[in-house]
Parts: sequence; structure tokens; C-alpha cells
Amino acid sequence: MRKDRIKFRVWDKDLKRMIYGNSDFEELEVLTEDRFDSVYHKTDWFPASDIQGVFEYFDDVVKKNELTVMQSTGLKDKNEKDIWEGDVLYDQETEEHYMVVYEDGSFYAKDGIFRVLLYDIDENAIIVGNVFEDGKDFGFEQESEVTE
Repeated sequence: MRKDRIKFRVWDKDLKRMIYGNSDFEELEVLTEDRFDSVYHKTDWFPASDIQGVFEYFDDVVKKNELTVMQSTGLKDKNEKDIWEGDVLYDQETEEHYMVVYEDGSFYAKDGIFRVLLYDIDENAIIVGNVFEDGKDFGFEQESEVTE
């Protein structure tokens, strides 16, 4: 049986950078055995034994719009890179740019007007950036277009 992990990343609006769950960033530290042993965010440490406290803290931070949480789609682009919610894709077949969104229980590639299911274009698409760092270059607004 294949055991895949659900992966998340976070855009920190104050630091203006993407934080991945397996990163070396000081804001989010993940230790052994595929589980949080401790989490550090800005000024607060949370032990894994206080998982409720961790969720309450991050829920509060997300509600204050300090962080935007995005999920991996489980799909890869033409270059075998993981496609994430909030990524900007270029479809080499249609020559269109799309933003990856999660809506109505599915991941979509959205061009501002239309949306297509992401798995319909993933084999022809390459990641060219994300809406937070590159969105304006491709005509996408950042926070307002990523679903919360």
C-alpha cells in the first residue's frame, strides 16, 4: 500500500516568504517520525503534546490573515515538480497562464475567467511561480484569489 502524506505550505505575510513543512526555516520546525515534535512560530514554541494549542494558535493566526495555508495537489508538473495551491502554471499546449485554486472540493487551474480541472492540464503545465511572489506579473491578485 502506498502511504502518501498530505503536505502543506504557508505564505507568511509579515516575512513575505513561503514556509514548507519540511523546511529548515526557524518559523516551522518539524522533527522526527513524520510528526510535529515541536512547532515554533515567530515568538512561541508549542510542544506536540499540546496539539490543541498548536491548532488554536495557527487557527487564530490564519483568521488574522497573517498566514495563508495552501495544500499540495498531489500532482506534478511537466518537470516533475509538486504543484501546490497558489502556484502559477503555464500550459504549453494552450499557451495560457493559470492559478491553482481549491474550490468545490477539487483543484482547478483558473485563468481569471474560466477554470478547468487541474488534472486535465498538469502534464502540459510548468510552474512559473506563485501568486504571492509572482502573481501580478501574470495578472493574478494574491490573497484575494487563494481560497482560505
